[in-house]
Amino acid sequence: VRGQAAARELGAHDLVLVLDLSESALLPSGWDVDGDGPKGRTDPALLARLTARPEFPPTLVPRLSEADFDDSVLAATLAAARALITRLESGGGRHRIGIVVFSDRARVVAELGASRAALDSALDEIRDTFYRELRGTNFGDAIGTAQLVLQPESSLGRTGAPAGRGQSILLLSDGAPTLPPHGARARQHALY
Repeated sequence: VRGQAAARELGAHDLVLVLDLSESALLPSGWDVDGDGPKGRTDPALLARLTARPEFPPTLVPRLSEADFDDSVLAATLAAARALITRLESGGGRHRIGIVVFSDRARVVAELGASRAALDSALDEIRDTFYRELRGTNFGDAIGTAQLVLQPESSLGRTGAPAGRGQSILLLSDGAPTLPPHGARARQHALY
């Protein structure tokens, strides 16, 4: 049996994918994301492309050479994001998707309602420029930025989802918030 099941009046939905690019995103995911087995290594073409860039941190070269970046938490996150986008795209245009990335601060890489080509391009760019991030983990800034993507009019005093549209934020991360520092403050900042 193939198909989809849903409530009869399933409406349109807005989703912001929030992807963690903090330092721990380079750790192994525990999953063979690229299917090259447990002894796999980082794709040589990707490694060559990254290391050819003058701004690429030389300290990452041994880390990427000795491990399999293609099986990292970041690679698993990107694979999950692509799979979800593909699945939602089969919903007949009811879904609008945006993408936010974060480390110590968040930024929008694909606006809500971006085309499939723009979403794919954003995910490709994340894979090619992840090394510019790799700092702490600020859930508060990530969630706040995603909220503004979903409801930009809230900055003008209006709040709430557009009529007839559900809204969700899906945060893909491997860890706990680390910013702002000072004990449990990072966790509290993410909750408010």
